[in-house]
Amino acid sequence: MDIEELLLSDEVEYVGRIVSSSNHALLVKFTKDDYSVFGIYKPVNFERPLWDFEPGLYKREYLAFVSASLMNFDVVPVTVIRDDLQYGTGSVQHFLNNVNYYDYFEAVEQSQFQIKLFSVAIMDLIINNADRKAGHVLVTDDNRLYAIDNGLSFNIAPKLHTVIWEFINEELTEEAKVGIRNFVDSFENHAEDLLTKDEIDKTLNRADALLDLGRFPNVSQEDRSYPWPIY
Repeated sequence: MDIEELLLSDEVEYVGRIVSSSNHALLVKFTKDDYSVFGIYKPVNFERPLWDFEPGLYKREYLAFVSASLMNFDVVPVTVIRDDLQYGTGSVQHFLNNVNYYDYFEAVEQSQFQIKLFSVAIMDLIINNADRKAGHVLVTDDNRLYAIDNGLSFNIAPKLHTVIWEFINEELTEEAKVGIRNFVDSFENHAEDLLTKDEIDKTLNRADALLDLGRFPNVSQEDRSYPWPIY
């Protein structure tokens, strides 16, 4: 059964809180027609106030998934918005089991993950991800790489903080260019009710600038911004 359809199902079981989550995310089980899937539920009501982001990080979590999908990158787990769950409106993201506890530092050492990591780096640059920690990259038990915890994104101010700086001056592939163009053509239709006009415009400007450049920007060692803590 389709993952998105399951995450939107009516049969819901609240399993417990993710103890390490700063915003008290919940692990929830969704069932429909004898199929089940786990999701990470992040209600707006549980968000800690931030000085540089308005409440509603769940919108940004969802739009990061939309962005990756529009670019054909497949690096963000399926994410939906629900307004009918017990603790209020929030995002629900497909929970993926990181059996081997791989994070960015393990993945970057393996050639098989380089294309996906470059895709994450491109996406983060465009959505202006302020918090790409090493632990926000995982590898599933079927050896697929994903990026999670994408809520601190789409700010109008330069906010990029990431551990992924391996792709300085790397040229965009033709596939990546096609995906970014598709994003530029389609993103506003998905985001117009979730972000401000300035946030949408800035996001599209970053995408256009990257296409014009044709490669990942040359950022000096001194200017590279890392998240803290790294994990």
